[in-house]
Amino acid sequence: AYYSERFATERKRVSDQVEEGEKVLVMFAGVGPFAVLCADKAEKVVAVEKNPEACNYLKENIELNNLEDKIEAFCGDVEEILPNLGEKFDRVIMPLPGSAIEFLDLALESIDSGMIHLYSFVEDHDFGSVEKEIKEIISERGLKYEIVDKVRCGYKSPSEDRYCFDIGV
Repeated sequence: AYYSERFATERKRVSDQVEEGEKVLVMFAGVGPFAVLCADKAEKVVAVEKNPEACNYLKENIELNNLEDKIEAFCGDVEEILPNLGEKFDRVIMPLPGSAIEFLDLALESIDSGMIHLYSFVEDHDFGSVEKEIKEIISERGLKYEIVDKVRCGYKSPSEDRYCFDIGV
């Protein structure tokens, strides 16, 4: 399971945006750091994690923080779990920078209107290819959107940084 303390500032930035009563979906939830922080203000948090080891830690994290009434954890693939939930969310967090964009369609199906926090790696500050892919995926659905913010929140290599694209849908 992956967890980094260096990502704490970014997790706080996103969780601070959660408003009272929101329903939050955390795809690729890992051990649950986003879910736990968001549960403070959210009405409900759904956390989905495919890695069985990480999912066990996610459930333990929920119990240790006494959040069983606020966070619902699902162990399995988001592509199998989300269509069966039949729920819509106000905020979707996608902290898997290597491939989150491949699941943007699924995130869009899970939100009526709200905010998607999509993480992606960006080479040499060239946002064009990621923004183009976001536009193509969202435009195919005929939805209006705005990239509200792009926040650098880490790095992969000297020329490749991790960014969060905050997308209002």
